[in-house]
Parts: sequence; C-alpha cells; structure tokens
Amino acid sequence: MMLMLSSYKELEQYIVEDFEEFLDEGLSLSQVTDKLLVEYHRGTVNSKVEKLVVYLTIALLCLDKGYLREDIRMNWIL
Repeated sequence: MMLMLSSYKELEQYIVEDFEEFLDEGLSLSQVTDKLLVEYHRGTVNSKVEKLVVYLTIALLCLDKGYLREDIRMNWIL
C-alpha cells in the first residue's frame, strides 16, 4: 500500500503510531524495529529523505527506551 504523504512530519507520525501499536501488541523492540522496516521499506528505497526520516524516527523511539539495534545505527549514514 502506497501512502500519499503531505509531509515528512506526517510520515514521522505514522511511524510513531505504529511503534506504539506494535509495542502494545507485546512485540519486543527488536521485533517492532523489524516490523517498522517492513512497513516502511518502499519509502526507504524510493527516497533518501524518506529513508532518513524512517531510520531516525525509529532510532529516536528506540533510544527513548534505552535500545538501539546496530543496523539502525549504521543506516543513519546514507
């Protein structure tokens, strides 16, 4: 499903909502990270800016919980 986003702020909000929903479903932070990367994969391959938004948002959400996967850390560098 391709979302038409009016702004990168909207993309960020979708990621935040999905992050919280997946945690509420009982997924671990690593599982949440995997699921978010699958959900937002198209954006990460179509646009460097969207990739940056996706990876930074996931990183910030995870860091807030004291967690950061190496693959997310490494993708901060485009």
